[in-house]
Amino acid sequence: MEITIDRSSREPIYQQIARQVRDLITAGKLPAGFRLPPERRLAQALGVSRSTVLIAYQELRADALIDAHVGRGTVVTPPEAAPAQADVVQELPPEQEALLASGEEELFGSADIFSTGSSSTVAELEKTIHAEARPSAKINYDNAAYNYVSVLLKPGEDLGAAVARTRELMKDNGLPVKVLSWKQASGQVAQISDILRVIINVFVILLFFVAVIIIMNTLSMTAMERTEEFGMMRAVGARKGFITRMFLSETLALSAIFGGAGILIGALVAWIFHPLGISSGDSEILELLFGGEVFQPTLGVGGVVGGIAALGLVTVLAVLYPLFVARRITPLDAINRH
Repeated sequence: MEITIDRSSREPIYQQIARQVRDLITAGKLPAGFRLPPERRLAQALGVSRSTVLIAYQELRADALIDAHVGRGTVVTPPEAAPAQADVVQELPPEQEALLASGEEELFGSADIFSTGSSSTVAELEKTIHAEARPSAKINYDNAAYNYVSVLLKPGEDLGAAVARTRELMKDNGLPVKVLSWKQASGQVAQISDILRVIINVFVILLFFVAVIIIMNTLSMTAMERTEEFGMMRAVGARKGFITRMFLSETLALSAIFGGAGILIGALVAWIFHPLGISSGDSEILELLFGGEVFQPTLGVGGVVGGIAALGLVTVLAVLYPLFVARRITPLDAINRH
């Protein structure tokens, strides 16, 4: 499927894409059932934004020329499925035509406009709104047009507080803007993301308890196998406190050595895979699991501290019962075992 983009043309890019795909379908070059490229892949091939291809596909779906199927992607519909007036193109107001015809450099190249991928705060957005001139006339937007602005918060800024403050800002300036968090705007995608996060957290908790049980059983068997050693130490005058300190120091040393090795291996894996930037491709499931289009694991100070805290908690819980077994060993137990 060959599509040519004429950036010098006054025809919006999304209409160029829709028109050429429509011509290929009506000419029979794209038969019914033909699978169109995914939006992201076609956008990368044409050097345009994904939203531009999305609008073009939406226009073709409105003409009943293509349809989206779960598991099959976007395919060309049979000719009989198209309505009699499928070639009627809805006229858009001049303001929207100019907006859709604009490139990313025109939309986001100015310093007073928040560009995609730039970090900004609500305070910076507030300054920009106050600095801009108020519109002298209302724009009559078409009901089929959707206009939105994405604000990327800086790391550490509270999402709920930012949403609440932005709503107050829009209300104070009389702007009819609906402010939503990314979860509210994403709908089912956010719900799926939350479900996957819960499943992963439950899996990690199960692993946590399994590790505690395995380590506890191993230490208990070790304590029972050392019955003669602990019994003889008690016979020569060693108190339970000495047995406790010795058993704890050995367990903590092993935990620090092997747990620390695990943390170092995790850091090494993150260091290796981070620069690779593994792409999720066209899989939305992988995109949800990766937390974005690219898999770039990182290990910060918080992750290291959390790993050390989890290691300490597992060690403490796993050593309680084996320590109880070791403290109960008497010289008589050592003689009987011998």
